[in-house]
Amino acid sequence: MIACGMTSVYTFGPTFRAEKSQTRRHLAEFWMFEAESCNFEAMDDLTQVIEKSIKWTLEHLLDKFAEDIHYFHTTFSPEAQAHIQTALKTDFVRFSMHVFTLKWNCHQLCARVCNFVSNNTR
Repeated sequence: MIACGMTSVYTFGPTFRAEKSQTRRHLAEFWMFEAESCNFEAMDDLTQVIEKSIKWTLEHLLDKFAEDIHYFHTTFSPEAQAHIQTALKTDFVRFSMHVFTLKWNCHQLCARVCNFVSNNTR
């Protein structure tokens, strides 16, 4: 709603979810980036803005905080720098809500089958 009165609105901040989770991988607290604009005509316009923003942030981190990235790379995650470089060179994957729903349903079905198998093979 705010975006209607402004050209573009971006938010980045902590997000808290209170709903009950069925999985250990569900995050109750995380940081989220949101972009809104009254000028977007298609969802792809929004995803392009978000992709460019994320890539700009990664480039800025590599440029301004190279020493910290190197420390993190050598101390905690040897593949971190390679992942950042890959993200900068690769277009983000986009697919329709229909494809997402199909993939999600397939994922849920596979999780249920695996759970059933593990619970019934003891």
